[in-house]
Amino acid sequence: MPPGLDDLRAERDAQRGAEGFGSLADRDIVYLRRRSDEEDDEPAVQLMEVGSDGRRVRQVVLAEDGPAMRSSPDDWPFNPPVVDFFDPALAGQEISRSEFEEQWARARQADTDL
Repeated sequence: MPPGLDDLRAERDAQRGAEGFGSLADRDIVYLRRRSDEEDDEPAVQLMEVGSDGRRVRQVVLAEDGPAMRSSPDDWPFNPPVVDFFDPALAGQEISRSEFEEQWARARQADTDL
């Protein structure tokens, strides 16, 4: 195994036996609710529409102390894959399309300087 990949291989091996492993892997579009994991950001919930390649298609950020903001790839300087659809933890983060669309309609467009 190339250096640095041993830990990733061990993580994947541990995931294989977990409930929900790969349950989202065959989807074209998935809607997720996740807590913001950025240490520098204010606490927020991210609602994401994610394509089959793991990249965000649209996003709504629900800040605890501010308005909901929506954005799409035109608003982001880059858009790397943000999820691994085989991760069993994702099954518990899935939301319905209607829940996402409802929040998308309520949110205001994010201000960007791109």
